Amino acid sequence: MGIVPPDIKARYEQAEWVDGAVKSGRALEAHLKATFGSEMEVVFVKPNPAPDIPASCVPGRWHVRRNNPLPAVPSYIPITTPDGGYRDPDFGVAEELHRIDLRRPEVKARVLAQTRTDSPQKAAERALRTEQRRDVLKSDFKAAKRVRGEGGLKKSFEGKRKA
Repeated sequence: MGIVPPDIKARYEQAEWVDGAVKSGRALEAHLKATFGSEMEVVFVKPNPAPDIPASCVPGRWHVRRNNPLPAVPSYIPITTPDGGYRDPDFGVAEELHRIDLRRPEVKARVLAQTRTDSPQKAAERALRTEQRRDVLKSDFKAAKRVRGEGGLKKSFEGKRKA
């Protein structure tokens, strides 16, 4: 047992931990401002945030805030672990932001390629399905013309045939 009581020791450890997180946050902010522009900031959102904080904020976590030009509101990107847990701000955040920076053409092309719904590699398969669908429609139409009454086409020549 030491001279310092455990509750005081815990407070000192917490203060040191907070100081370390703030220092790393300031260093990350300086790097982000140099890399992405002066509108980038690293901020901590308190566990009980003000009501005007956007829904994208995670209370009790560090965030990268981009101060967008007025009238737009600032955008927040939470700094969390993959499962949403607490994470101190570090330079890995700058690498992640660099990977998702849509101002870079190669990133934009990669994101568009991942989110495409038309899949150019499946063009031949789509053409075959279209041809098969048209063939089925043609055969269904010919069969409908052969049927008398309401079972076939809407327009019926049954009245003409009786007269």
